[in-house]
Amino acid sequence: MIEFDPVPRRVFLGLGHPPLLAAARWLRETSPPDPELLVVTPGARAGRVLLAMLASEAQSVITPPILLTPGALREALLPPIRPKAGGIARTVAWMEAVDAFSDIELEPLTGRSEASRRVRNSMARLLSSASEDLAGEAMRFADLLPRLRILPSFPDLDRWELAARIQDRYESTLGHVGLVDGALHAIDRLNSADLAGRHVLLVGTATLRPVIRRALAGSRVTSLIAAPQEAASGFDELGCIDVDFWMSAPIPIDTSRIRFVGSPREQAEAAITSAAVLDDRSACDVSIGLADPSITDALERSASRAGLRVHPAAGRSFGSTRLGKLLQLLIAHLNRPGFDSLSALARHPDVEAALVGDGRPHELEWWVTALDVVAQRHLATSLEPVWGDGTDEPSSSGRAVNRLMRSIEELLHGLLGEDGRDSAPVQRWAQPIGSFLTRVYGHRLLAPGNEDDRLLLGAAQAVGDALADLARHGPARSVSSAEALELLVESLQSVSVPVPTPPEAIEALGWLELTLDSAPDLVVVGLNEGRIPRIGQSDALLTPSVRSTLGLQDDRLIEARDAYVLWSITQGYRRVTLIAGRTDAQGAPTLPSRLLFREEKELTRRARLYLDPSRSREKLRSAHLHGQTSDFPIARVHECPAITTMSVTSFADYLRSPYLFYLRHVRGLLPFEPPEGQLDPPARGSLVHELLEALGRRGPWAGGHPGEIEEFLHDELSSLALRRFGQTPPPAVVVQLLGLHRELSRFAAWQSARTALGWRIIEVEWRPERGAASLDVEGSRQWLTGTIDRIERHETRGTYAILDFKTGTRPTNPDNVHRRAGRWVSLQLPLYRHLAAPLGIGEEPLLAFVCAGSADEQIDTVDAEWTPRELAAADEAARAVVRGVREHQFSEIGDLSAAPDVFRWLAGDGFLSSRGGAT
Repeated sequence: MIEFDPVPRRVFLGLGHPPLLAAARWLRETSPPDPELLVVTPGARAGRVLLAMLASEAQSVITPPILLTPGALREALLPPIRPKAGGIARTVAWMEAVDAFSDIELEPLTGRSEASRRVRNSMARLLSSASEDLAGEAMRFADLLPRLRILPSFPDLDRWELAARIQDRYESTLGHVGLVDGALHAIDRLNSADLAGRHVLLVGTATLRPVIRRALAGSRVTSLIAAPQEAASGFDELGCIDVDFWMSAPIPIDTSRIRFVGSPREQAEAAITSAAVLDDRSACDVSIGLADPSITDALERSASRAGLRVHPAAGRSFGSTRLGKLLQLLIAHLNRPGFDSLSALARHPDVEAALVGDGRPHELEWWVTALDVVAQRHLATSLEPVWGDGTDEPSSSGRAVNRLMRSIEELLHGLLGEDGRDSAPVQRWAQPIGSFLTRVYGHRLLAPGNEDDRLLLGAAQAVGDALADLARHGPARSVSSAEALELLVESLQSVSVPVPTPPEAIEALGWLELTLDSAPDLVVVGLNEGRIPRIGQSDALLTPSVRSTLGLQDDRLIEARDAYVLWSITQGYRRVTLIAGRTDAQGAPTLPSRLLFREEKELTRRARLYLDPSRSREKLRSAHLHGQTSDFPIARVHECPAITTMSVTSFADYLRSPYLFYLRHVRGLLPFEPPEGQLDPPARGSLVHELLEALGRRGPWAGGHPGEIEEFLHDELSSLALRRFGQTPPPAVVVQLLGLHRELSRFAAWQSARTALGWRIIEVEWRPERGAASLDVEGSRQWLTGTIDRIERHETRGTYAILDFKTGTRPTNPDNVHRRAGRWVSLQLPLYRHLAAPLGIGEEPLLAFVCAGSADEQIDTVDAEWTPRELAAADEAARAVVRGVREHQFSEIGDLSAAPDVFRWLAGDGFLSSRGGAT
């Protein structure tokens, strides 16, 4: 049994060796571990490592001590004597307490005479946060009032008096259902006479909240401090930091160990570079410190590109897991149900797996494409059934989306009322939410050895605990399903889901864990102002001025603690690299941590280093991993079957980029840009083409009267818009349709004049049957496909015209579109001659663009004035393309400047920067 002095005892472990190793040695030499001993470490990982060190050196089986973090120590010292309310119950109780007050009574807090439910809920959360913060100071709101009342002209006394009344109501609300707030109840326990003393060992615990310090007054405490005896004046009787000492203490750092780089991505690369060059060490000899936790994802990506693995020791936040993201998508859909929210929910991989699981229709397997088609074609916003194509029956995409909507409704059964917003006591939503998750995940078999499955299992266990909390007895507040889910997710905000540790992975540790880490090499990333020290952690109630006035813990404590951490990791036995960024992820300038500039003699040198980015860039470039020239391998060209059919538009893709042709026409990849609530140029053009097709098939064009043609087109547009966009199209579409009505009036005049010139429509949107149109290439046929907007015949001359309608553009010469510097870059119009051959057009038809530019007062017909020799050259260029396609010559990247972004990315454009080209 370890014997402690009746007064706190301090033991300085020094900095010449790993502090945890010294702590384990101290425990072994002092006495065998006491099973009643409370061992407190800054993080859970340090406690596990300490226990492993004790076990590895033990000569026999040992009974381990009780391992705790500072947050858990309060409850160990001050255990509640009544059931403790969970996070959801506490939040609901605060909401109930706020609702007990009228709008006028709440005005000192809300600043308005009327407070909506949203404002009230926001105020409840603000009071909950401030109450928990003050409870760490061993105070209730009411405890502040005597101090505030004696302050001269304190402006917010009425706010605090109201907060105290609401807090009383909050505790009463919990008491009615037999629960207590653990933090507030601990304050009452402090004043009781039945506190039992405990044996407590504080290991590297730099700070403790006042409520815990008061609770330790009845215990026997020993502090093991990660510092040498010479630094004793920097620590108080419990081994915690002295704020005044560390606010001004110098932090000697070798400036050569400091690097200033660019964005978080560049910081991650610099960290991995620093870790990777340690070839003579294993992964367990290197740790990466995360001064800025937001760099974690970039760090893992950089490590993967370098062939390394990084393990975030703190785990992943629940919100970043696939289950957390699913619940966030579900909340968004329940709050504002619409096509976009349903589409986002349906695209979640776990929802997709549930929808296309056993017993589901095969058509759902391509619902992603169907959603894209419906989004682009119909600009769908509501959840009304989708119809299309100008008929009373849904299109194939519409059928798939309609079925998907019904399947989603089945998946959400129990969470949707008649209007999707039914309210019920908060506890009653636990079962429907659990049933939804069972429908999504119940069919899955999780493999414990699979990293993704273990992460999902950890997140599911956290949700299970939160659902149990939701179902427990508590205030019976009525909420919607979305509000219940918001409470559930909110209660999981601080939950970290353990991440499985891959073999030979580098540990990525939180800032406060670095003091006790044992790795001989340490790389710290994200040492920027606002992160270290993390200042400004206040709210609308506990502002910095209020904290300072009342003598509460404030930003000075955080800065002093972080100064101690930086001092401890740079003065010991480790080789340390410190990395700070110059910009954030959006490119905005950032400042390095003020703690890096405490040494006056190094101030100028470090400032110059920060202001001269070329010096750091040179170091990083010379240390770049494995001499890579590209982080993004382009998709390889694989063997493919013989291509015997080509569309006339695909020739331009091959001429521009054989690799683009491969992606689009061999691999079948289709670009998709999410609609933005309005008709983009292709969608607008498609609408115009449907109108012109209707005019050519059943319209009054032959009569030639512009008024009659205009009336037909306007009626057809109204009908088509209703079928495609429904009763309430997006506002931008309404404006676009009005503009299109005006443009159709000009087109009616053009059509009337065209008819008066003797031209008669013989085909619209004409496409040959498969195998009917071809191009002869070295004695074999290459079949052609495509659609010609309109084919006309002159009633007196007997000549034919092939017209290609161009919408939304100014008058364009066909030669400028098809040729550059005498070189064919598109073959669409010349190939239309072969496409129309099955119609028996003998002589060379007239080829022309009809430019219906919305910005022009008239519609122009622009003829392609190519000679027979030029058209023959176009045919030969087409045969050259066919030969390249037949020989599978697709590896050349060519010109992708005009290609959709997704194709440029697949080809590596935008990823290579200046480090080389693709091969």
